[in-house]
Amino acid sequence: MPVNVVAGGDMRNTPSKPPNTTMRRDAATAIGEIEYADVWREGQTIAEEGTVHLDVQGATTNPPGVNLQVQLSGVRSNSTIATALVEQQVRTSAGNNRVFQDMALNLIRQALTQSLASVRGDNPQIFEVRGTFP
Repeated sequence: MPVNVVAGGDMRNTPSKPPNTTMRRDAATAIGEIEYADVWREGQTIAEEGTVHLDVQGATTNPPGVNLQVQLSGVRSNSTIATALVEQQVRTSAGNNRVFQDMALNLIRQALTQSLASVRGDNPQIFEVRGTFP
């Protein structure tokens, strides 16, 4: 299956009110700042902008991959406003091919952006980046 973005289910730990314009703008900026190598740095904050930070929460196991989350800064609970799960096979199949890495990064940004857009409604969603490059 080619690499693509798919809806992955309900997002948890979201704020009781949708993010305001400033939070959404900060999130979009943080999403735009990430680099391909950052995506695989488990347990680290990889971008910070104003009211938000983007973290690699850690590894997922089923399927293997990573969990990226945009969260509101300074909020202890229910702070997640975007989530993307990226399957390990995306990284493995991209290898050292810069074109595939750039394609993967664009899809990861797309997944986070779609997740962020969904939190404005009443059904916040996780988006997943799945598949393999040829």
